[in-house]
Amino acid sequence: MATQPAIIRPVMVRAGHLAVQTSASGATYVTLAHNVCNQVTVSNQTGVSIAVRQDGSGDIFVVPTGAFYTFFGISSTNEISFKRLDDSNSQVTLYWRWEG
Repeated sequence: MATQPAIIRPVMVRAGHLAVQTSASGATYVTLAHNVCNQVTVSNQTGVSIAVRQDGSGDIFVVPTGAFYTFFGISSTNEISFKRLDDSNSQVTLYWRWEG
């Protein structure tokens, strides 16, 4: 007798979308506004790579142009900050989805 695969359904009670520009000063990180969440997904359709850091310091995670990436294990969107990897002053807009 064949067994049925387990059905996994995510449980979310809140979610939203954000569109946030990089800083006009290319070397300055922009921190997302506070939203209680469990994960944040970025869609980098900017044409440039984006540097992302967590908790305001430490090593970066690079999200290349054309990529989507989900950051798991966070409790607020304000744990995430980002900037253009090339430090250019030309602003670009990133699109984010948070879920909790």
